[in-house]
Amino acid sequence: MKKALFSFAMWRSAKTRILLCIVLQMGSSAAFGASTKAMEAQSSLTGRFVARIDGPPLTSFGSNRQSYIFQINSYPEPQLVILRYTFFLYEPQIPRSAFDYFHVYNFHAVKNEHCMQTLEEISKHYVLDKKGKIIGTQYGINYSKNAPPLASLSKTPMPCYALSSQSVSSIQ
Repeated sequence: MKKALFSFAMWRSAKTRILLCIVLQMGSSAAFGASTKAMEAQSSLTGRFVARIDGPPLTSFGSNRQSYIFQINSYPEPQLVILRYTFFLYEPQIPRSAFDYFHVYNFHAVKNEHCMQTLEEISKHYVLDKKGKIIGTQYGINYSKNAPPLASLSKTPMPCYALSSQSVSSIQ
């Protein structure tokens, strides 16, 4: 159908072709966003930010990715999960004020089975020399203010959730 519509637009003006491309793109995005599978995977999370994982420095040339340890209020015990946020610099970021263990937040996130990791795996970084040879390892965890340390965490992979820019905007 897209091919037929595009060939129809070939004999129209350039403005008509641009408008048609925009309409087709919007229709594709709406169909993707309305899929029931995506809606079923979305969860409402309530809890506290425990730590931010050190990652590569932010860049304005492409997408950035940050990871966080979040404690979900659940019964009988709170559960620790990984939050992943992939964003561009012009999109909202989690404010520093959110990293206080006494503040409780509620937002939506999508569960992602492919990024489950242990605390050791997510925070481990290799230290390289000038030639690129591995000379050691380093663990990069920045705990939230007033957060308890995670030293006694088991070595089982933690569930992982992906944040959207709308979710991050609600954290403000």
